[in-house]
Amino acid sequence: MLRLALVILTLAFGLSPYAPATAQEQVWIQIEAKPGLAAAEDRAEAWSALFDNVQGFVARSGWHVITLGPFPPAEAESSLAELQRENLIPRDSFVADGSSYRDTFWPATQPGSTVPDEPVAAPAPKDATTQAVAPEPVIDETPEQARQSESLLSQPERELIQTALKWFGFYDSSVDGAFGRGTRASMTAWQAAMGFDPTGVLTTLQRSTLVANYQLEEASLGLSTLTEPEAGIEVTLPAALVAFDHYEPPFVHFTAKDGTDALRITLISQPGDQSTLYALYDTLQTLAIMPTTGPRERGERSFTLRGDSATVSSAAYAETARGLVKGWIVTWNPATDLPIDRILSTVRASFRGIGDRAL
Repeated sequence: MLRLALVILTLAFGLSPYAPATAQEQVWIQIEAKPGLAAAEDRAEAWSALFDNVQGFVARSGWHVITLGPFPPAEAESSLAELQRENLIPRDSFVADGSSYRDTFWPATQPGSTVPDEPVAAPAPKDATTQAVAPEPVIDETPEQARQSESLLSQPERELIQTALKWFGFYDSSVDGAFGRGTRASMTAWQAAMGFDPTGVLTTLQRSTLVANYQLEEASLGLSTLTEPEAGIEVTLPAALVAFDHYEPPFVHFTAKDGTDALRITLISQPGDQSTLYALYDTLQTLAIMPTTGPRERGERSFTLRGDSATVSSAAYAETARGLVKGWIVTWNPATDLPIDRILSTVRASFRGIGDRAL
């Protein structure tokens, strides 16, 4: 569904991979670049889950660039603006004429390559006097250059960087676009984790990588704010992974779209006071979905539960207010490859009771 929706969006923006254009009439939207082939192929494969017109080229510099296209030049700028406005591609993506693109590395086999036509010399036979010429190295920005390019960022772009750092667990303060000590520390930690020089100032390439990784992961989850009027709950759920299944008061069940036990999310809604909250706390610990191993904490007005085993893990929260008890349970198979920390933090941060309704 996510892929279909983005294909429709792609077509709506005029991003047809089949646009007839000659070498002189086509351009590309360059969205990312990697120095190594393996990393570039991984990123191209990830982008291909979102768009059907991903192409990868080896640039004259030796770097591997990932693009969308080709497009007629008249459509490229408007498509770029639309995609950036929807936060579907990095903010520093740009329209490229392809003049520096050489070999195609993605898709692996692509008949009728759309690389601009250019005579390609046959390789000369090697002998004792012939040596391979290494690709021209690309030098990333110096810290001073990085600060200069950073100073040109708009407020939304600065907030997007903080949001991405927060998403990956490096930043835990407010998203305000102000790059203070906390943001600098999170940038340093992210750089160290990614193998970059930990300067505390992200280069243009690093900002692009951070934001692109965030946007890809967020898009793959399909995060969407749900208002459940019957339960009186508002919460953000990974709509690409789960869908409403059924009501079973006091629960609203959402199950995995692929029919597996990879992920289940349950909303809790019922009338009650502290005694109801405490009874729910005891009851949840008897369920098979809540293993006995894990931290538990019960306060006067809320509780949290966590249970982990080799086959099932669950986290739960509930609170009482205005004569109502509301909460959530997230259950997943620990053997599956899910960004569960991100899912839990999103559910936890977005959950709130609304109105005076309960199941």
